[in-house]
Amino acid sequence: MTKIADLDTLSRPREKAFMYGFESLSDSELLAIIIRCGFKGISAIEMANNILNQYGGLRELLKSDMYTLMNIKGIKRAKALTISAVVELMKRVSKQSDRNLMKIKSASDVYSLVKDELENINQEVFMVLFLNIKLNILRKEILFIGGEVQSLVDVNLLFKKAITYGAKKIICIHNHPSGDVTPSDEDIKITSRIKATSHLVKIQMLDHIIVGKETYYSFSEKNL
Repeated sequence: MTKIADLDTLSRPREKAFMYGFESLSDSELLAIIIRCGFKGISAIEMANNILNQYGGLRELLKSDMYTLMNIKGIKRAKALTISAVVELMKRVSKQSDRNLMKIKSASDVYSLVKDELENINQEVFMVLFLNIKLNILRKEILFIGGEVQSLVDVNLLFKKAITYGAKKIICIHNHPSGDVTPSDEDIKITSRIKATSHLVKIQMLDHIIVGKETYYSFSEKNL
């Protein structure tokens, strides 16, 4: 079996982290640093791989407890306690993050959030709110700038972003520099295209909101 000490310097998790940062490490390498040492010919990295394979990855590892961890060869009480402590920290960070995320309850909430940013822009921009299942904002991002909205928006890119961010729902927003929020034919067409794609990828489009001068238009409120 390979020992960490036998690996090339830049293949060792700790040295790799110091040289390139923790983001350069794989899940098993990060877990190996927590484990610290292996067990009877099994390196810490191999042990970390065994743990992740047994649980099916980091997300499933969150369901572990120190008693089930101790059923894995080489994981004694000290290692089980250390891993379980890290798992508990991950759970608490996740819960805290969910509490801190802003929740969207209505189109007026969206308008209040973006009006200062979009009302006075002289060119058309297209923004998306990426939401989790509880309607908390995971990310707010301007995806496209300039041009008419129909030719401006790359629907495939929009949903690639949604998948990347783990979004379950989206709200699309764009501004009308003229201040008039009446939807154009292009606005109606792109809304239909995005909604159709949302059904295919199972990421719900909740609304498309047009921001004007001190007012907004909501497709959802108009049942469109």
